[in-house]
Amino acid sequence: MTGGMSGDPAGDERGPRLPDNWRCSIELEATGDGQYGGTLELKCDGVLKCRMAITHMGRDKAEAYRRATERAERWMADWMSRHPGEGDAVRRA
Repeated sequence: MTGGMSGDPAGDERGPRLPDNWRCSIELEATGDGQYGGTLELKCDGVLKCRMAITHMGRDKAEAYRRATERAERWMADWMSRHPGEGDAVRRA
């Protein structure tokens, strides 16, 4: 799967693998305790399907971004398992 990404990727990090009509936005910032956290949003054809708070993602921004990306991919896999047939035509290997 491929997909769009917005936000501030850390370095050369890639965004989550998503169907073509899905987009992900990950916003991270350091909190008072030095951990990164923020929000993650997933949209299908511009319609918000998921918004989650992400906390305690690590003290390294690249690592926090990687963890947030994994969280988005896990959510997408779960969503696709509960909505069979929706998005199959746009999936890519």
